[in-house]
Parts: sequence; C-alpha cells; structure tokens
Amino acid sequence: STDALNMEGVRKKYGDGEVAVRAVLAGADLLLMPYDLRKAYQAVLGAVKQGRISRDRLDQSVTRLLTLKQKRGLLAGAPVASAAEAARVLRSPEHRRLAAKVREAD
Repeated sequence: STDALNMEGVRKKYGDGEVAVRAVLAGADLLLMPYDLRKAYQAVLGAVKQGRISRDRLDQSVTRLLTLKQKRGLLAGAPVASAAEAARVLRSPEHRRLAAKVREAD
C-alpha cells in the first residue's frame, strides 16, 4: 500500500491522477487517501485502457489483497453463492443493464 497520496509534495509534482498511476506501476496494491478519488480512479482506468497498466497487474493486486483478507479471517462468514446462483445473477437482465451502464460511464 502507499503512504497518503494526499500529501502536497507528490501531488504538486505529478498531479492527483498521475500519482495514483505511478503508485500502481511501482507495485502498490492499495492506494491510501488519494486527494481526489475520482481523478485517481479515472487516471488508473485510463492507464489500463491505454495499456500502461495491464489488467494482469490489477488482478495480481486483487489476488494479494483477497489472500491477505482470507488469512486474517476477514472473509469468514462472507456469503458465498453457488456457481449456479452466480451465473443466474450475472446473466440476469438487471445485471446486464447495470454492466452496460458502467461501461458507458467509462
């Protein structure tokens, strides 16, 4: 994880979005306290779309974070859907509408 991304020095040098991208490129799995969360999100998303950050890189971060949560017991008791239930939800018209809305927002 990063130190606080809202620190003025790093923000002045790189800007709110670029500091988030550079943190991911440097290996950070968790970005702490970005000054402008929306700019950080948009910049990382843009870097993924441009190929600057790979989807595999993000998958690695998610895997590490979920593994840590599991080891610490933070996922114990979390609801787990069956494969059939997950497929039913993911293929539902409502889910497809929401997924399309998210795609359009990018």
